Amino acid sequence: MSNLSQPGVLSAIERARLSSELLQIRAGLVSKALSPIEKVRASARGLAIRAQLGQPAPLQAGDGPENKNGVSDTQVGPHTGDAANGPGQQQVSDGAVAGTVSDERSNITPSAITGHQLITGLLPQKNGGVLVMGDVDALDAYAHAYLDQAKYTKTSTGLLLSKSQARLAQYLPSTQEALPSGAIIYSYAEGGVSVAVDGELSGIARNLPELKSLMAQRWGPEKYRKVFGEDAAQKDVQAYEDEQAAIAQRKQDNIDTAAQALTAQQQAQDLEKARKEAEANETARIVAERQAQERAEFDRTIGAGVSENPIYQAYLDTLEELPTQSSNAGFLGWAGIRAGEFERQKGGRISANKDEYLAYVRQWADEHLAERVKGASAASAPRITAKGNPIIDEAVLADLGLVREVFGRWKYRYAVGATELFATTKEGAIEQGSDAYAKADPSELLTKEQRWEKSNADFYADFDARYGKMSIEQVRKIMESAKPDAAGHIAAMQREFAPATGRSSSAAMTTQGNREGAELARNLERYLAERQAKEGASQVEPVTDSAPPATPQHEIIEYTTKRDKVLRGIIRTDLTLAEAKEIDPYTWRMNGGYFIREKHLTGDTSAIQAAPTPVVLTPEQEAEKQERDTRAALERQQQAIASQVQKLRAAGDKAIAGGQEGMNADRKTNTHRRAGMAASAYARAAADEADGKTLNSIADAIEVGAAGPLTNLNSRAQLQELKSALTRAKYDSERELTYSEQLARRGQPFGAEILQHVSMPPRLVWTSWYKNAATTMAKKAAAGNSKLIAALSKLGARTERWALVNDGDIAITRKAYKVLGTVKEQWDLKQPMEMLARIERLNRMGITNDAQLQDACRALLPHLAEKQEESAVVKAERAIIGQKVGIDFFPTPVAVAHRMARLARISKGMRVLEPSAGNGNLADAAAAAGGEVDVIEISSQLRDILTLKGYTAVAHDFNTFTPDEPYKAILMNPPFSKRQDAEHIMRAYGMLASGGTLVAIAGEGVFFGQDQKAEQFRAWLDSHNADIEKLEGGTFQDNALLAQTSANARLIVLHK
Repeated sequence: MSNLSQPGVLSAIERARLSSELLQIRAGLVSKALSPIEKVRASARGLAIRAQLGQPAPLQAGDGPENKNGVSDTQVGPHTGDAANGPGQQQVSDGAVAGTVSDERSNITPSAITGHQLITGLLPQKNGGVLVMGDVDALDAYAHAYLDQAKYTKTSTGLLLSKSQARLAQYLPSTQEALPSGAIIYSYAEGGVSVAVDGELSGIARNLPELKSLMAQRWGPEKYRKVFGEDAAQKDVQAYEDEQAAIAQRKQDNIDTAAQALTAQQQAQDLEKARKEAEANETARIVAERQAQERAEFDRTIGAGVSENPIYQAYLDTLEELPTQSSNAGFLGWAGIRAGEFERQKGGRISANKDEYLAYVRQWADEHLAERVKGASAASAPRITAKGNPIIDEAVLADLGLVREVFGRWKYRYAVGATELFATTKEGAIEQGSDAYAKADPSELLTKEQRWEKSNADFYADFDARYGKMSIEQVRKIMESAKPDAAGHIAAMQREFAPATGRSSSAAMTTQGNREGAELARNLERYLAERQAKEGASQVEPVTDSAPPATPQHEIIEYTTKRDKVLRGIIRTDLTLAEAKEIDPYTWRMNGGYFIREKHLTGDTSAIQAAPTPVVLTPEQEAEKQERDTRAALERQQQAIASQVQKLRAAGDKAIAGGQEGMNADRKTNTHRRAGMAASAYARAAADEADGKTLNSIADAIEVGAAGPLTNLNSRAQLQELKSALTRAKYDSERELTYSEQLARRGQPFGAEILQHVSMPPRLVWTSWYKNAATTMAKKAAAGNSKLIAALSKLGARTERWALVNDGDIAITRKAYKVLGTVKEQWDLKQPMEMLARIERLNRMGITNDAQLQDACRALLPHLAEKQEESAVVKAERAIIGQKVGIDFFPTPVAVAHRMARLARISKGMRVLEPSAGNGNLADAAAAAGGEVDVIEISSQLRDILTLKGYTAVAHDFNTFTPDEPYKAILMNPPFSKRQDAEHIMRAYGMLASGGTLVAIAGEGVFFGQDQKAEQFRAWLDSHNADIEKLEGGTFQDNALLAQTSANARLIVLHK
């Protein structure tokens, strides 16, 4: 395109090219294919070409739409201001036709666009609000799409903004114009242009060329051409490519950093593996040395010979007493255990013949053991343990329960009733058991038979205390009701098996309820057998011919006949019709038996109160009654559902309100500890809000009958119990992952893959809890609780950890917890009670096993609401609280920052610089005033915060920064140490444009210091007519600041 601003004579070629271009412009204006903006530009270009060709006349008819004055309607309208800089005379480049805008600097104002007018006027309201009049629907659509959290009232004439929202009026566009590509260009009454593409709105530029330049640098040449229908400027394309290259480089740097971290992690894993291998080798060496020592000890003692060793002699005597076994495996297997120190025959085992085997043993002992006892006899003194206690025979220790063999390994007890521990060798177990035998009280040393009798006695005493007052029939009914249904039991087991692997999907093989019921039924059956045996032995009833069998007592009832005659009698269900007629000839069938009138009964029954007569209904009455009952049940169910939904919604709304209040609460964050507490409080509040939304979602599902397994959920506590189950399952599913894999999954929502790990809360309790509870109760609440203390002590004498499933144990726990509560000492039993409460919450939902819990968790997943995360800026700012970042980082208070922005007279579109930006308080104030802010910050942590806020750091070090063009305003709070404030202010003043303003904060020390830098700075301020104001003491001690200081400072204002 020719530069029409250059004077001179045109050559023939240039004239031909210009003429051709003018013809194309005419064709475009006539075709009406151009948008209003393009028509304005085409008209301006056409007039400029005519002026250059020596024909400055307006376009002829047909060249485009004309008004009655002969001026094209598509020409630019009144040029009374710059869209970005406010009112002022517009500059027209040399060579452009008067009344138009030059092609090099097209400035589209609202009056220049013949597109759709959105705002026709603003009407202030008495309450401080404003009514924006115009195209209501278009303005509402714009505000809804691009003004987040805007609050207004849509009226028939416009949008009514409240006093607090009145400032939004300046962000509403006055006109809009649709481009052929579908993009929309908005212009604003106070100046500025923006473009919306695919629902995304750009920032506001001063004019159209600047907007295009910015969009070309952001989008790239392809998208720019697609939107605007023209090629982007080469400098903008180059800027876009440079930015993409920088992004690619940053991505590559991140990849390199991640690879280095992975390499470092692998090296750490290799070192850890090597360390573990070294530890394993060292352990193996120590074990080998210990085994060698034990073998040497064995050779010195047990392996000392036959005739001199009583233990070997006992083995041989036992072998002689054994009967011959028909099975080689049975006999030799026993013999191998009893005499395992003998050498095996290489040619296979000897025959099962006892005599042959005994001869072999004696021969081997004579040949191999005799030499060891020469010169020293090991049998001269009895064997003792390392503690000086005599070695007790293995059979005795086994009978007393102090040692036993488990799958080839030996266990021992260090005391009677203590936990069993594994020993390295059999001899070690016997030695430990012998020590336990020596220190035990003789009354505690009970044989297996005695222990069994004591266990039976304790069992019978326990159950007799609970069921002894009941009759045998009552106990039998309880036993029968406790037995699980066989078909349901098998079906439950089948559901708990995973079809893919065939293995159980949880720790339980059957449902929890079936296990408890089956265990109770078995115990009651055992109790009944012993009780009947005891009662049968103690009751001696005389048997005589004259003693008739007791007649069963039947309940007297009254029956009213059709003639209203009342008959008293009984119903016998144990008689046949013939037997009943022998008693009462006129008996009849009633309620599954035969009615016997009172006069045919033996004995006086007149004083017996009759029971109400059963009502017998006709089939029609029975059907009507069932219908009424069904209808009433349905109404009760609907009322229950409505009450449940109302309760859930009330709890959900309360949780949401509390969560939002907690998230919006003001908290002190001036220390690292307080910042952490604030973050935790926000997280809890966000979790409360998420729980509230989840409860409302579940309530909606229950109301329409789509809740499935969640139908019985009626409290937030039950919801949290389900979420706890999901949390435990997520932990179990990630247990085998590496630490890096676990970190990658942290914070991710629950997925369906963890459901197979969902299981009921564990019921295990520690014995020490009950021991401590018994001790506490004996000290502080012994009066009237002796039996309860004994019961707690008995529970505390069990194995170290056991399952709390028995009804009696649960009842003891509850009662003890209540008693301890009277003395405020409930801590020992707090965990068992919390475990029971968790189980009961699930049971109230109908959840009694793992399969049902997995179904409920699966149904919960779609209802779970995501927790609202705190903004990245707030998180980044809290992370640096209490840390030393940057150089003399003490942020400017917000109020002071906004005042500095006003003193700098920052207006919309003005270029502003904040050197040493810190966390950007001054930049925020300048941006709020409409400025386009550049920031400089040397700290990488603070630069990250500035990036999150949307600012671009033009440099890292202010001392080496040189701007491309001066700034109209500079706001700064430089470091105070080493007189850096004076140096930075003087350097920044050199970057200020003519007519611009610099507002800075300087330390108090520079105003009274006697050093050369301070004196030179004061003289420099005087020479530049600086306005200086002393700030109030404690300005930088605001708790809202990320860092505080007690230093005093002054405010400096410089105009250039």
